Amino acid sequence: MIWFLFRQKETLPKSKRVRFSFARLAVAATEIIKTPVSMGYTILSGFVFAAFLSFLTMSQQIFQDQYGVGELFPLYFGTLALSFGGASFANSALVMKLGMRNLIAKALWTFVTLSVSYLAFAIFTSGHPPLWSLVLFLMSIFFCVGILFGNINAQAMEPLGHIAGVASAFVTSMSTFISVILGTLVAQSYNGTVLPLLIGFSTFGMISLMIMYLTNAKIDSSS
Repeated sequence: MIWFLFRQKETLPKSKRVRFSFARLAVAATEIIKTPVSMGYTILSGFVFAAFLSFLTMSQQIFQDQYGVGELFPLYFGTLALSFGGASFANSALVMKLGMRNLIAKALWTFVTLSVSYLAFAIFTSGHPPLWSLVLFLMSIFFCVGILFGNINAQAMEPLGHIAGVASAFVTSMSTFISVILGTLVAQSYNGTVLPLLIGFSTFGMISLMIMYLTNAKIDSSS
């Protein structure tokens, strides 16, 4: 922070700089709230991140208590993280080929389809599916989440370039607030099986689809 204070030069020319004030923040926040694409995709980001946060909160219980992997838990956790890295590499090519909104829709539909299908399988196995299948499922899910994270945030920020700093803070704060509340509710319902997690995935995914289509409909009607 000290280095940044003394060494990082201001990138904006003086003609484009504005004074910090709560009034300006209020005006910017009002503009964000009144922008359908920004608010819609901010809420959508909250639900997607809530699903991920649910797993983060109960992952140790699932792997160590339910499946008894013991000290191998970091290995399983790290393996799942590879999906995010793969998604980051794939996204740069996919977004250019498919377009941002189309890619978000495909990733979200894949997320919901996988979640609902695996939920049915988990119910059939009394909430204790084979560990290898759970790892494959979670890797697929997190690949979709990795695709969704960056693109949803970019879509929310697209019309807010002129207030990018405030907008970024607002979008991140609001989506995090939503995700913490919802993710904690799911995590607190852990009952020794993966069913609460999968129900959360499926529910958040279907709500996200609804939000996406409602938001896109507003965008298309106003353009």
